[in-house]
Amino acid sequence: MASLNALRADAEAWLEEEGRARASAAPGPAQLAAVDAAHPEVVSPETARAVGALLASRRVPEHELPRLRILARFLEDASLEAVAREGRTALEASRWRSAPETGVEAPLAEAEVALAATEERPARLQREAAVNRAWEALLPRAQRLQADLADGASALGASSLPALLEARRDPAWPVLDLDRFLRTTEDAYRDVLSWALGRVAPRLLPLPRGDATLADLGRVRALPGYPGALDEAGEALRSWAARLPGADERERHLHLRTTPSPAARAIPVDIPEHIELLLPGLTEGTEAPRRFFWTGCALHLASVESEAPVEHRWMGDRAVVAASGWLVRGLLWRERWLRAALGLGRATAREVARMQALLALRALRAEAALQAPLRTMATAGPTLQRLGEASDTLSAVLQVRVGRGRTLARVADLDLSQQRLRAAALASCLWAEADRRFDADEFRNPLAARWLVAIWSQGAPEMPEQMATALCATRLGLERVGAELVGVLGA
Repeated sequence: MASLNALRADAEAWLEEEGRARASAAPGPAQLAAVDAAHPEVVSPETARAVGALLASRRVPEHELPRLRILARFLEDASLEAVAREGRTALEASRWRSAPETGVEAPLAEAEVALAATEERPARLQREAAVNRAWEALLPRAQRLQADLADGASALGASSLPALLEARRDPAWPVLDLDRFLRTTEDAYRDVLSWALGRVAPRLLPLPRGDATLADLGRVRALPGYPGALDEAGEALRSWAARLPGADERERHLHLRTTPSPAARAIPVDIPEHIELLLPGLTEGTEAPRRFFWTGCALHLASVESEAPVEHRWMGDRAVVAASGWLVRGLLWRERWLRAALGLGRATAREVARMQALLALRALRAEAALQAPLRTMATAGPTLQRLGEASDTLSAVLQVRVGRGRTLARVADLDLSQQRLRAAALASCLWAEADRRFDADEFRNPLAARWLVAIWSQGAPEMPEQMATALCATRLGLERVGAELVGVLGA
C-alpha cells in the first residue's frame, strides 16, 4: 500500500475524475469503470482493510484517528462502489430509458415525476400502473446489485452489507427511534393528508376509508388551490443565498445547469472551486423542494475551505451535506419567509407551508417505514414477495396505496445509511440552535448567517451524531424535526 498521503492524493484524483464524468454524462448515468481502473489502489478492498487495521495500531497518534476513521470508511465505500459499478450503472441506465412494453413511453424517471403533473385522475392512475410495471421489470437488475454489494462486503471481511455498516457505528451514538417518530407524527399527518387529498379531488380519501394512491399524494406537489404560488421561489432562493457571507466567491464556484427534474443534483468536481448544480427550470414551482434541497447541498460544498483536509472536503458522511439541503428546503414551510420572500398573503403562506411540511413528512415517514424491509433485502435480496411486504408497510404508513414497483424505486439502491433521516434531524437541530443563539430570522440575521457559513466551511469533519452534540448540545434524534413539521401541519 502507498503512504497515506499518496493514497489521499490518489483518492482525491479518483473523486475529481468521477465528478467530471458524472457532470459530463448528466442527466444519464456516467460510465465510471475506466475511472476505477485508473485508480486500482483506491477501490481495492485490500487497501480498505489495511487502512482499517491502522485504527487499532498504537503507532497512530490519537489526534490523527478522526481523519483516519473517515478515510477508512471512505475506502470501504469506494471498494463497494467499484464492485457494484456495472450493476448499478445498468440499473441507473434503465431509469433513463422508456419501457413501451409496460406502457411507459417516456424515460421511466421522467414518467414517474410527471405523475404529479397529470391532472385527470383516470389518466394519472393508468400512468402510475405503467410506472409500477416498468419498475417491477427492473427487479432482476436490483437483485444483481444486491449480490454485487454482498460480494463487496464479503471482500471487506463482513458477513453482509448490513453487518459491515453496523460495525462502523460507534455504540455511544443514539439509535434513531423510528417507531416513536412514526407514532408521534401519525395523527397530524393523517389529518392534513385528508385535507390535501381533498384539494386534489373532492371525494379522494386516504386509506383505509378511501383508495388514494402515491400518485394522488404526489399531486399535492402542484399545490392544488394555489396555482403559481411557488413559481418565483427559485429567484427568491437566489436572493436569500446572495445575502450570505462570501456569496460572490461562492457563486463563482457554482456552475448552474437546467436539467430534467429527476436528474437534479449537486456534483462536486473540485471542492470547493467547481460544483455542478443541476436544477429543474426556475418556473417549475412543483419542483421547489428538489431545487431548494440541491441548492443547499451545493452551497455547502462551494463554501468549504480549500485548505481543509481532503477527508473533510470530500470523504465525510454525506448526511452532513444533505443536512444543508434539508436546512434550505426548510424555508418552504416557514410562513414568515414565504410572506417576505414571495409576497404571499398570510392565508396562502400558511396553506403552502402546510403542504410543503406534509411532503417533507411523507418523505421521512416513508424512509422510516422502509428501514426494516430494506435491511432484509440488503441481506437476502429483493424478491417480489419481499417487495409486496414492503409495499404493504409503506402503504400503511403513508395511508395511500403504493405498488411494488414504486416501492422498488425507493429501495433498489440498498442505501442503509439512513441519510435522509439523519440529515433532516441535523438540519432541524441547526435551525433551532440558530434561533436560540441569534434569533436567526431565516438566517437573514448576519450573525446567524456567519455561523452557518462557518459550519459549511469545515466540510464534513464529523458525523451528524457528533455535530448535534457539539453544536446543539443534544443527541441526534427525530423528535425535534417531527415536532417541527407537526407544528406546521397544525398551524
